[in-house]
Amino acid sequence: MRFIENNGNLIHEVKIISLNTFGGKLKNELYGFLEDQRDQIDIFCFQEIFDSNSTILESNGIRTHLFKEISNILNNYQGFYNPQLSGYDQAGEVNFDLTFGLSTFIKNGIKTIDKGEVFVHLEKGVGKINFDGYTDIPRNMQYATIAIGNQKLTIFNLHGLWTKDKEDNNLRIKQSNKVRSFMKKFDGEKILCGDFNLNPNTKSLNILDRGMKNLIKEFKITSTRSSLYKKDQKFADYMIISNGIKVVDFKVMDNLVSDHLSLYLEFAL
Repeated sequence: MRFIENNGNLIHEVKIISLNTFGGKLKNELYGFLEDQRDQIDIFCFQEIFDSNSTILESNGIRTHLFKEISNILNNYQGFYNPQLSGYDQAGEVNFDLTFGLSTFIKNGIKTIDKGEVFVHLEKGVGKINFDGYTDIPRNMQYATIAIGNQKLTIFNLHGLWTKDKEDNNLRIKQSNKVRSFMKKFDGEKILCGDFNLNPNTKSLNILDRGMKNLIKEFKITSTRSSLYKKDQKFADYMIISNGIKVVDFKVMDNLVSDHLSLYLEFAL
């Protein structure tokens, strides 16, 4: 975090990256990227994180100890992990301890006031992967409220439910309304980021970004997927901010570390 004095006021500049990690399938590229960024970035929000207490390190390409391995790289951060599902990798059911969910890393020295999760589709431990549609995976949203000077900022990290397309359906509308209702409970500035699995023109997305700034729309981003993603739908990842946050820089980074691209935001409060 950087401090700038402007007309007697102390302005705080903060940098955040949101990334769907692809389950760590590109381990070397991902870990090298994090090593390059860890001295510059204040907050990382990750989706598609696995963790395990087993001795198995890899399963169908994913890193089973991904949260622990990232924690070792980002060892000057507070790391929070909130699983939403257990017993599955990305190919199917497994016969060893394995969980899947979200993680947020906040650099040491930044005060965390509150943190937790809320389930926005199904409940923790309810349902299992349906490989014909994925609609019955429980989906949680992770949150962390931090102190920036004398202001509060809450970061919400979301990996929205997946179906065969990224268009509206009743489940997505219900999920968006739950996300929106939960966010309203928090005072101060807000950032909602992650892999929403939504196209830009959906009502589900409009519920999420109403009254806020959708940086994917404002910066006319045309894709958030890397060259590894071969399907036509190039939108999945979003960064939505409240109006009191001043954007210093926003971009979709081109580092090939996943089938998603990293979203980078530098902002001032």
